[in-house]
Amino acid sequence: MHKFALVAASWGFIACGGEMAGGQPPAGGDAAPGDTSPPSGLVLLTQDRLASMKAKVTANSAEWQALKKNVDTYYKQAQLGSTSVENAALVGLLTGDRGYCDAAAAEATRVMSVNNPAGDSYLGYPDAMMPVATTLSWCATKLTTDQRKAYATYLDKWTNELWYNNQGSGWGLHDPGNNYHMAFLQGTAFAAYALKGEGHANAQKYIDLITSDLDSSVVPYLDSRAVGGGWLEGTNYGEVAKLRLGDALSVILAGGGKNYFTGSKFFGDEILFGVYQVQPANHFLFPAGDMARTSNMQVNPYERAYIQMSVAAIGDSDARAVGQWYVANVVPTFMDGDFVWREALYRDLVYKVDGAPKAESDLPFVYWSKGTGWVAVRTGWDAHATNLTIMGTSVLDQSHGHFDTSSFTIWRDGWQAADAVTYSKSGLLWDPGAHNMLAVAGAENRGAQTPGLKHFADDGAYSYAQIDATGIYVHRDTKSDASPLATEVTRDLVFLKPSTVVLYDRFATVAAGTQVTWRLHTPEKPTVTGMSATATHEGGGVAVVMVVGDAPQAVQDTDLESTAWRIQATSGSGRFLAAVAVGSGGAPALTATHIQATGDVDGLAVGGDVVVFSRLARGAPAAAFSYTVPTVSGRVHTLVDLSGSYDVQFSASGGTTTVTVKPSGSKTASADGVLRVTE
Repeated sequence: MHKFALVAASWGFIACGGEMAGGQPPAGGDAAPGDTSPPSGLVLLTQDRLASMKAKVTANSAEWQALKKNVDTYYKQAQLGSTSVENAALVGLLTGDRGYCDAAAAEATRVMSVNNPAGDSYLGYPDAMMPVATTLSWCATKLTTDQRKAYATYLDKWTNELWYNNQGSGWGLHDPGNNYHMAFLQGTAFAAYALKGEGHANAQKYIDLITSDLDSSVVPYLDSRAVGGGWLEGTNYGEVAKLRLGDALSVILAGGGKNYFTGSKFFGDEILFGVYQVQPANHFLFPAGDMARTSNMQVNPYERAYIQMSVAAIGDSDARAVGQWYVANVVPTFMDGDFVWREALYRDLVYKVDGAPKAESDLPFVYWSKGTGWVAVRTGWDAHATNLTIMGTSVLDQSHGHFDTSSFTIWRDGWQAADAVTYSKSGLLWDPGAHNMLAVAGAENRGAQTPGLKHFADDGAYSYAQIDATGIYVHRDTKSDASPLATEVTRDLVFLKPSTVVLYDRFATVAAGTQVTWRLHTPEKPTVTGMSATATHEGGGVAVVMVVGDAPQAVQDTDLESTAWRIQATSGSGRFLAAVAVGSGGAPALTATHIQATGDVDGLAVGGDVVVFSRLARGAPAAAFSYTVPTVSGRVHTLVDLSGSYDVQFSASGGTTTVTVKPSGSKTASADGVLRVTE
């Protein structure tokens, strides 16, 4: 499959009365000298790491036992069975037993004869370099002169071809946000430092090449578009891209080069991002982007691998402590679950570090990954918490990313507002219509730039987001590369904690008659009654009331090649207003009523809340307005899309309350345009 890629994001925690929501934020990658041990002359291994591994062998530690058992079981089988060159070579290094190195060498030689490093525009390059490089480095004293020469020649030949005589498409070669680029860095680092160990004439050239690329291109990318630890091509491709980058940087660090893990806040952030992308109960990841390996995106050993490397290198910090908790509790081994990665057991010996963990329960409930506009809001760290995730990506320029700006998911005892990709066979559903957002007929999946997440605010009672996704709805025609299908597609979202989300969508199409539908996907078939719909799944359920828009329908996602269903509705007014609530034990009772408004506002009353939005294009602040709702003493009114100060008056009579809002007064909207007042 083509192209793993980096993302943009900056972790941040949302202020509430001067305090951070849920507590103070971890220190990220800032507070750490990191790993400063001198090199050992061996790929991946500093002197301290080598000494630590030897001590674990002497102590017969659990990780050594697991590695040794695995290698002893498989290393005499053809193609090493269910172990790896790295596993066997490391056991050979630590025991001095030639038999393990002979097995590693035999497999490395086989790789050289059958692998094509140039395959798929050189995506196969690192998978050939790593086994050859580790064998050459870790088993050097057990190899013949001819073997060492052959391995060095192979590493040099393909590394030179990749960078200086590329025979492929050149995909990702100069793109710091592309997973292919991470693969090239990974393979080059292993090749370069293995060649350095051999005193090869070209070793320093390759080392200089990748460090120059990191300094001038990759690190600036991490510190801008990738701030926050996410990845533009999503969860599946992102975890492997992070793993490849971590491998490259670990080789450089162990070889006496710069500690890039402490040179960018990204590596502390990727640990935090990894924690927040896991849904309550810690079994499934947020389904961003293509899911090439498994559509349901279970927590898996790739997460363990890249977080483990950052933990080992960033030094003492809260982020490191959170990462230690993660690898001990969320993915505690490479050997459990549906995806068993025996080939990676050597990593536990190389990277495992001791230290006091910091549990996820010590973290705030909100994580904002600013570069991508990715937001996760949860009501707790228990298995039954509600978890709302919002996509607000502004630039869609990587091939595995989905066109999902303004979409959201909700987990409550299972997926309740789901992504259709989770229940698909391919895991490759790019279309906006596969996500919980507006679908515009005729829109094509083309690289796009749009304002994305424009506002986000949070406190203990509510969260608010405004997302502009207009630019993703385009269509190719004969006159231009891509013509817009809409002049506006914006969404305001208010999360009334702990379980209700209110959505207000504005759209304006270019051509009259363009079909636009509001969609919310569910794992099971919904039941529709009038303007309401409900669905249940696993231990929870979801209820939807469409307040502005046509009556909803239940439609199976067969057109998306997914077994999911969707609640969908159309609207002739250019506006949708809906309330969505989730609960444990099934769909909750949900009643939402339309406010009676004068002026350019719209809104609804739901439970103990009223939420009011601007009807104007892109949520421009309305002038003076008023609205009437049934009287409920103590009810909170959340007014969004405001700017400046206001006078707000309540007038109750005959069981109804009229709220009058005028500019200039004693109450001031927040910087994100939110004003909350109590009836």
